[in-house]
Amino acid sequence: PRGLVLLNDLRVGDTIYGPDGKTTSITFITDVMTDRPCYKVTFSNGDVINADAEHLWTVRSSNWVSKEQTYTTKELIPYLSHTNKPYIEFTSPIEGENKNLPIDPYTLGVWLGDGNSTDNRITSHKDDLLEYRQWLSIGHTSADKRNANVISARIDGLYPLLRQQELINNKHIPSVYFTSSYDQRLALLQGLMDTDGSITNKSGSCQWYQKKESLIDEVRLLLSSLGIKSTKTHKIVRGERYFTITFKPKIHVFRLQRKKDKQQFSTHPKVNRLYIKSIEPISSIPVRCLQVDNDSHLFLAGNTLIPTHNTT
Repeated sequence: PRGLVLLNDLRVGDTIYGPDGKTTSITFITDVMTDRPCYKVTFSNGDVINADAEHLWTVRSSNWVSKEQTYTTKELIPYLSHTNKPYIEFTSPIEGENKNLPIDPYTLGVWLGDGNSTDNRITSHKDDLLEYRQWLSIGHTSADKRNANVISARIDGLYPLLRQQELINNKHIPSVYFTSSYDQRLALLQGLMDTDGSITNKSGSCQWYQKKESLIDEVRLLLSSLGIKSTKTHKIVRGERYFTITFKPKIHVFRLQRKKDKQQFSTHPKVNRLYIKSIEPISSIPVRCLQVDNDSHLFLAGNTLIPTHNTT
């Protein structure tokens, strides 16, 4: 509930999240252990968790009779050569509290996507601006001198709030938003998607495009908090690296009607599966094991909230 926390900073009695989206308490935690055999576990969404050989994972496979099995990191390695690789069911949306946020979440999303980093202006197509007026406090507007269809619009009252949150020339998602309510997080995502989001023509996947990698990673965390699995890729454009997040949501991630009409929804079970792509030995790193008090014995770890098993 405080946001991302380092494993080293956790104590017995602290509250973290389980994959059902509910909070769970830590009932036991080891001291830091060193000189243990460790592995880099890489998942199909490109993310990595480093764990020791005895760390437990609850996984599934389409060719197993039983629904799920729990194996150590080392025990999983032989299964990676199988055609049907083991996978983890992605997390459900985390339960957050409705908060008195410093900036309306949809407004913040729109500004992060299409806002001027130095002030309270956003850039928009004139047709989209008509819709934005339903949800944004639009002030003074002016047409672009090069393209009359492009409008620059100021959002009334936004500038002092951006300064208070240290967002001027520093676009990021303040930590309080990640554990706000589901509806508030969805509103933030919709603002981001209405501006820099798109739908691919071939697969119908949703994408979000951005140059700043730290902001890309924050949007991925936001997606994970809503129970949406995503992948991150990049390409070089004129010598600079640009990043793209790709995902297939089961919910409406747009408010603008032209984008909302185009969005497709996927019910394929793979949308919610996180396959283990590889497990490779690495140099030993300090590790800890913890135990939580929920029935699944699972908790969420890593930058995209990957469900993993506690110690026994």
